[in-house]
Amino acid sequence: MQTVFITGGTGVLGTAIMKRLLAQPVRILALTRSASRLQHTRLRISEYNPELQELCQERIHGLLGDLTKPHLGLSEEDRTQLLAADVIIHAGGSMNLAFNEQEANRLFVEGTRYLLAVTKEIKQQGSLKHMIHISGYQSPYTEMEPWDQTLALQAKLPYDHAKLLAEREMRLACRALQLPLSVVQPGVLIGDTGTGSTEQLNGFGLFVDAVRRSLLRVIPGSGDGWLPLVAVDTAAAYIGALAMLQAPRSDTYPLLDSDRVKQRGPQLAKRIARELYSSARVIPVPKSWVKRLHRTPLDRLAAVPCEAEQLYIDRDVDITSTLRLQAEHSLPDLDTTPILSAVIADLDYRVVHNETSSLNPISPPEVGSLSRPIGMQPLLIQPTTSKPSIITSGYKRQDMPITRGRRGNLATWEIDGSKDMPILVFLHGAISSGDLFLPLASHLLGIPMWFIDLPGFGRSPVHRHPSYIDGTIIEVMQAVKDSPRPVVLAGHSFGGTVAYRIMEQYPELIHHLLLIHPVLQVQDRLLGLEFFNEMALRTYSPNQLARMLVNQYCYNSVDEVPHHLTTFIVRELRSPRIRRASAKSMAMLSTPSTFKKKKACKQNYDYSNRISVLWGFQDMMFKLPEDILPHHISRMPYGHLLPVSHPEETAEWIKARFTLYC
Repeated sequence: MQTVFITGGTGVLGTAIMKRLLAQPVRILALTRSASRLQHTRLRISEYNPELQELCQERIHGLLGDLTKPHLGLSEEDRTQLLAADVIIHAGGSMNLAFNEQEANRLFVEGTRYLLAVTKEIKQQGSLKHMIHISGYQSPYTEMEPWDQTLALQAKLPYDHAKLLAEREMRLACRALQLPLSVVQPGVLIGDTGTGSTEQLNGFGLFVDAVRRSLLRVIPGSGDGWLPLVAVDTAAAYIGALAMLQAPRSDTYPLLDSDRVKQRGPQLAKRIARELYSSARVIPVPKSWVKRLHRTPLDRLAAVPCEAEQLYIDRDVDITSTLRLQAEHSLPDLDTTPILSAVIADLDYRVVHNETSSLNPISPPEVGSLSRPIGMQPLLIQPTTSKPSIITSGYKRQDMPITRGRRGNLATWEIDGSKDMPILVFLHGAISSGDLFLPLASHLLGIPMWFIDLPGFGRSPVHRHPSYIDGTIIEVMQAVKDSPRPVVLAGHSFGGTVAYRIMEQYPELIHHLLLIHPVLQVQDRLLGLEFFNEMALRTYSPNQLARMLVNQYCYNSVDEVPHHLTTFIVRELRSPRIRRASAKSMAMLSTPSTFKKKKACKQNYDYSNRISVLWGFQDMMFKLPEDILPHHISRMPYGHLLPVSHPEETAEWIKARFTLYC
């Protein structure tokens, strides 16, 4: 079995690399400053799959140390373990374009020197046969170029300068050691091809945020400059293939989508704007002008930090070696077009829930228990029987694995449960997202669940169907088709409208339908004016929202309305994408055609034994239509936001329905 030593294994790219390597007969030695951090990485890789967890524990071994210390801060015992390494993957060092010269040199240049000192020992005493160094796509160095230090000194940022110096030292040292070196130059990392989930906000996220706020006005360069992107799992696939080469040779591998046209600044800005319902009227400006602009009161026109503008390149990149590797090992295409919509929606969601506008990269874990780091302000619900739940600043930690997913085009939170039970698929209402209903999960142990973000909400991209309601039904139907088991479809409010229409049109897909305060008849015609809905949503403050919830009998008083609930919703509405989706869904509830039975519906189909309704009789906003009365209806003394205000009681009702019908 081959042994691979990796630095930066607990980072975004490093985690993806280790996950890829586990598919091969490889033993992994991972440099880590914290045993708990490595354990968290193992859990993320395994996604709480017991078999994968066991494999991670067996094959991923942590070496406590520090890249910025002599001998990597390793103990003698761990240094002895390193002698068994056949391959070294140097992926250490975080992406921070704002590093000063001292910070950048310490991490990249000195860190590389310390690694090379250890590498020399391994080469002399062990079986090391291959070094893989992760550099940057801005690098001018190749096998054919002279490795002139002045090329590194031309870099504009301390971050780039240090990265180039580190690459140069690595090339010189490996040549002296006669050690084959593969230099990998990935583009700007975006989310994986499965979910589009993008944890790194300081790259592509800077541009998504600028377009989201309709602030991006200038693009550095002539307009031909482009922002090369690469999916993190695609990059990991290429690096994993290099690690398994039996006869490696020195070469350089740029990993980026080479289609310059669709990734040029103006085109990419327009694509982001289209996904976010925002404005992107950009003007190409010479890079030197942009730099001067940052020193003037007109700095706001640039919208993104000066450092981020260095991510653009205006030259062609030779990817011949990369394409050869791709062909030899049947590696995935580097094209990022299929996941770009999901990536933009994910970044938009992460940005609006950050505490600061400086894009401090605080983001939720992609896999883990029902907990979130400070900065996301998620919800902890402690239910009581007498009054609405109290929402505090973090989820209570539960022994319940939750993972990110994507079904069709829709983002999901997914929780495993009994293999013998149907999957509970939950659809949220307007001005909401799947996150708000996660507290239900802690009371539904054992039931497999998907919490879906409807199109345009949460982390799901918008759809382009002419009819918002029909497009939403189609997207959810495609997601439900992904289920390997029968589906119990649950919908709250507008989600109940969608769920009911799916049952009408595709009853064969639904095992049972759970409707919680569904909206099943035409509402106030004033809500049909989408433009006014959007303008009203733009002006909401937490206090206004709290008063509105009290007026609509969701809570008894403003003091009972959880502050973090209103804050969470108001932050959601900062996104023009989510705000537009909310306005559209509100308008659909005032449109008669939404509730008109479609010709495609199954005629004379008896739904009565497959629909259960939960209704809070304090709900003064909506009423049940008479023709639904024959269906099984449960009533509780609560308001419209029952799943949020009283999740325990809602969960008890859901469990009772499962017992009866599933």
